[in-house]
Amino acid sequence: MHVSTADGDPSPSSAASLQPAGTVLCENLEPIRAPDSAYRDEPVYVGNEQPTGQVRAWAQQQPGFEDLWLDRGRNGWVTVAFAGDVAQLQAEIEERFPDDGVVAVEVERTTAELRDVAERVAPVIVDVGLAHADLDPGHLVDLRHGVVSVDLGFLLEERLALLEPFAADPVCAQGAPASEYVPPGPQPTAGDGWRLLGADRTGENWRTGVATTPEQYAALWAQAGLTGRPPEVDLGHEIVLWFGSVESSSCPNRLDDVVVSGDLVHPDIVAPTESGGCTDDAGVHAYVVAVERAVLPVGPFMVQLDGSPSWASEPLEQTVVDVDLSAPGATAADDEIGPDEDFRPVYPPADTGSYVEVGLPVNYLLPVDPTCGVERLGELNGVQWLSEQGRDVPAAWQELVTDGALTVEATVEDLPATLTATAGGTTLTYRPLRSTDPATCG
Repeated sequence: MHVSTADGDPSPSSAASLQPAGTVLCENLEPIRAPDSAYRDEPVYVGNEQPTGQVRAWAQQQPGFEDLWLDRGRNGWVTVAFAGDVAQLQAEIEERFPDDGVVAVEVERTTAELRDVAERVAPVIVDVGLAHADLDPGHLVDLRHGVVSVDLGFLLEERLALLEPFAADPVCAQGAPASEYVPPGPQPTAGDGWRLLGADRTGENWRTGVATTPEQYAALWAQAGLTGRPPEVDLGHEIVLWFGSVESSSCPNRLDDVVVSGDLVHPDIVAPTESGGCTDDAGVHAYVVAVERAVLPVGPFMVQLDGSPSWASEPLEQTVVDVDLSAPGATAADDEIGPDEDFRPVYPPADTGSYVEVGLPVNYLLPVDPTCGVERLGELNGVQWLSEQGRDVPAAWQELVTDGALTVEATVEDLPATLTATAGGTTLTYRPLRSTDPATCG
């Protein structure tokens, strides 16, 4: 049992601090780009309106064409990669696509050259089980950054060491931070203040439940989909909780702990995986546990799958207990246990650096700068946004500001790129920041 008394967890250690000398992390690489003089402030693409089809059709007729990609860090422009000098090709692009955002770049290494490196790297990760035996080495080629990109799943020291023999080659490592690695292991049968009564891939997902009487326990066991006779529980000193967790078919769950944080009780459910990624199918894994009353919150409390008091993925995930169950023998009637009928999920808003769908309103956390007010919105869809209506925070927004920010409804539109932000019935319009705009804020 983990009892939390502080908000949040310690900051994870930096993955970069674990990398052996000579190992390059893919996240630290910048994409191949043209000289600054090749770019303009317009057009700005915040969606997918680029003329990629026309550009590719032209590029495929040119000598040395390798590939093309979109550069969100450069207003979403189309980058066309060639082997060899591109001065003449850039001039032709400017003549053929004068109003579009397209640049030509010269790659230092061709796709074929990078594939040769990938064919030497692939057997190393296959041999240790980090890739399937039928891996196509070409899938490791990242022409945009001019490297062979190797997904290690997690940036563990022993995995990074696999790439040391390729320190002189254009090879980079990617993966989740080592701090997120959950090693495989058996399902614990008990912990401090709790014990596992039953678990199976059955029942309903996004659900929780509470039992304080023999009748409630029998009903909860059946609702969880578990079979057989329920184990004995001393309901005078324990209560029963059901966690109907969500499980990816590629990453089986494991219940490691039951956490009490303030008036919230939730499971610590992990998904051990060697790859660092799981498929997003929503399977189910039921856990039924007995929890000692001595560790429960004093007074009414909530049970969720998630550890945030203000957020749950589905309304029925949150079970509210309206009475104090910490005292020995205390019970709750059926109508004192259940979902909050008025509950609605509160999803965290997008923040700077996010990418949102064009034309679809989203909640956005807009920072209010002490000097610049709301003149700078931050970055959405790879673009910094500026309001030409000044720095002043609208009166209708001022009362909505909490901890130096407010949530607005933001909508991004493409060609021309615009963003509207609405809160309290007041709307501000933003445009992309230009290189000629004064750098007085932000």
